[in-house]
Amino acid sequence: MTKISELGGTNQTFSLKALHYETLKPVRIEVVKGFISSVVELGKEDSGPDLFVVAPGLIDNQVNGFAGVDFFGDDLSEEDILKATTSLWRMGVTTYLPTLVTNTSQNLIRNFRIASQVHHYHC
Repeated sequence: MTKISELGGTNQTFSLKALHYETLKPVRIEVVKGFISSVVELGKEDSGPDLFVVAPGLIDNQVNGFAGVDFFGDDLSEEDILKATTSLWRMGVTTYLPTLVTNTSQNLIRNFRIASQVHHYHC
């Protein structure tokens, strides 16, 4: 099962029609409590210009920052990390590894601590 973000909430059950990214054929995606429970191919009669293409989320294994947020900055906050994360989601990146570049040990420890708190309380 694949986790769904930002669609219908985690406790809702719903379905949506879209085009599969590999075949561009219409599919119905059933979501139960925030997880994809099934993907069923539909007939050509279910296709249309209003359908969007769905694909697996992207993974970025090195993100120094995003959306104006520097993960190595002196003023990094939990809100900054959440802003960058939400912005990455909007671009299709569902998983990423935040990286910190060479800096003072105090700054690195501080920013690692902030990143850890965000992970603990928001993931």
